[in-house]
Amino acid sequence: MNRVLDRLWIGSTADLEARVPLRSLGFTGVVDLRDGDLPGPRQVEVLRIRNRDGDPWSEKQVSEAMKFILDHVRKGRVLVACVAGMSRSASIVIGYLVRCGTDLPTAYGMVLSARPQIFPLPKMLESVLKVAQEVTSHSPSGRGVGALLPRHKS
Repeated sequence: MNRVLDRLWIGSTADLEARVPLRSLGFTGVVDLRDGDLPGPRQVEVLRIRNRDGDPWSEKQVSEAMKFILDHVRKGRVLVACVAGMSRSASIVIGYLVRCGTDLPTAYGMVLSARPQIFPLPKMLESVLKVAQEVTSHSPSGRGVGALLPRHKS
């Protein structure tokens, strides 16, 4: 689990299944983005949003995640987690930062700095940013999020 901001963290299944209760670490909420019926953490409020890795998010899913994060960062720490903590959780955390007024390159850099293994898939990140606000106005040269994403080596 990695700290993006004092009250906003990004992680994976391993963090959701850790033996140390999240409540004891100051967490009040978890956005669980794993697909399937996996057990979630106890002692904290959990928002479960199922989405296959790579599929775009719906407006409803993004809005629910943003509202939940906003409500819970006021009370304590929030963990946004998916299976590997690389794409689904990264796209939601980046979108949340953009929604709060951070420009896209800075938001992406903040999450990448906190968790170097992130690799948000373009369709997921674009669908989050569409809801979070103005994708092209925050991206370099108006080229969309693809200009920020690392390229797959062939």
